Amino acid sequence: MKKHITALAAAAFGVNAVFAASVAESASPAFVFLQPETTALWRTGTGESFSIAIPYPPGVEKTATLSVSGYRYSATYPVKDDSSFVLTLPKPEENRPDKENVYTLTLTFADGSVQTAKLGGIAGFDGSSEGTTRCLLSQDDPRWCTVKCSAVLPIPCGTETISVNGTETDTGLDGAAGWFLLAPLSGGTSYSLAIDDASAILNAYSDGTVLVFR
Repeated sequence: MKKHITALAAAAFGVNAVFAASVAESASPAFVFLQPETTALWRTGTGESFSIAIPYPPGVEKTATLSVSGYRYSATYPVKDDSSFVLTLPKPEENRPDKENVYTLTLTFADGSVQTAKLGGIAGFDGSSEGTTRCLLSQDDPRWCTVKCSAVLPIPCGTETISVNGTETDTGLDGAAGWFLLAPLSGGTSYSLAIDDASAILNAYSDGTVLVFR
């Protein structure tokens, strides 16, 4: 049995990352997303290390395997007994969008059931109440050419597919807001991107990329 689920990445509000929503009570007040599909924060990693809940199926032995895969990254961890697991991911360097990534987390339980989640590792966001980002005032700014090999694109809520050079590709988010990894990028190649009525041209170079929206 395979379930596509979401990961809560909202430690900025005092909430741990989780694989699946469940009935629970908290001893202290906490910020709650009533419509998690509308915000990319729900699917954004909160810094280098954060806790994720392990929702063992009822009556199943409490052992599981956690697999994490991203662009040029993979790791596997055994999980046993504990109801949570502290996951550590590579921290994207500030002002280095080429170091951003999108990770697929897969939990495989003892009964063979599987749960998955997607998380974006975004530069400048560490799970606190503050964040940083580049501010480029002109699309002609040479600093647009900074992303190498890959690009992480924001996906708005309600979008199920993204067109890349005329080919429709599933975002893997089931219409929720989140992140999409475009990789690998070939130097000297132009990529035509479209989401609904919005479009962009991505020009990849051997030493980076330029993204121009129109």
